[in-house]
Amino acid sequence: GLSDDLLPFPLSPNGSMRNIAGICDPTGLVFGLMPHPEAFYTMWLHPEHTSMKLNEGEWEGSGLQIFRNAVEYVRSQR
Repeated sequence: GLSDDLLPFPLSPNGSMRNIAGICDPTGLVFGLMPHPEAFYTMWLHPEHTSMKLNEGEWEGSGLQIFRNAVEYVRSQR
């Protein structure tokens, strides 16, 4: 069942209540998520970017998709 006992690091690196890593409002439009995937909007913020073989001009990180999805949703609601 549910427990308020914290799991040890690295199982629960955030130390959050009930080891929750993400929350969302009932509409699904507002959410919070650890470990902040939106922060990885550029390849230069990837923890291993110095060992990655990036092509010139290749800068977009996968976290950028979160922002693209938000823009696409807002545009579709007009």
